[in-house]
Amino acid sequence: MLKRTNILLVLVILSVAILTGCTSKEEKTAISEFKTATTKVENLNTELDTAVSEAEKLIASGEKAFDENAISTLETTVSTAKTRKATLPEQPKELEAIKSETEKLNAIDYTDILKQLSDAGTAYENSIKQLKQVTAPTEAFVIERVQATDGIDGVSAATEDNDPNGQLGKQGGYIAQVYFSYNLVNQSETSGNSIIEKGTDCGGSIEVYNTVEEAETRNTYLASFDGGIFASGSHKIVGTMIVRTSNLLTASQQKELESKLVNSLIELK
Repeated sequence: MLKRTNILLVLVILSVAILTGCTSKEEKTAISEFKTATTKVENLNTELDTAVSEAEKLIASGEKAFDENAISTLETTVSTAKTRKATLPEQPKELEAIKSETEKLNAIDYTDILKQLSDAGTAYENSIKQLKQVTAPTEAFVIERVQATDGIDGVSAATEDNDPNGQLGKQGGYIAQVYFSYNLVNQSETSGNSIIEKGTDCGGSIEVYNTVEEAETRNTYLASFDGGIFASGSHKIVGTMIVRTSNLLTASQQKELESKLVNSLIELK
């Protein structure tokens, strides 16, 4: 009887040992997977922190951009990114809790927000470049970009000798004045033999100033004639330039040409 009891006791001990061994192995695996997942998220957090830091440096530069909304878009994206950063949990004691936390950690993915940060940062940097590009550009640059605009079939830059307004190079005046003809303007309705003589009527012009203030002063002057018999067409400030289109074009044609010119002037190559 005693022998039989001893055998049963040994069997029970062996069973408990086996069961304990199985549980221990499962727990070790779960803990290992939890630690792996934690390390992965730590690396992701570091990557996110780096991207946020780079974006904040861009914002701190305070540089003006052509698109005034570019910096606010980047600021908003940075704020969103900060809310996405995961807080690493302590390792739970219970097996199922360990597995649950591991699943949550493995589900963390910053791909979308990292792309948004990158895109917003690039857009802001490009917009800074665009503004610099249209701030007191050279006459050669303006001619090149106007010639590349669809529908422009002639370009002529004013000189001190033929400038119709006599303002080229003078204090407060434009530093370059580039006239152009446009294929939707009926040239028989314009007076003059050359593009310069026809002026903005034959298509439009780009007036280049040293400062935004000078461009604004000129634009205000042009606006004083809008809607009257002396109206000279549409006019829009782009950087330190005024993009003008012919009064012989319809309103929709003016807007279309103006948009094409602006896009050509701010295109980064």
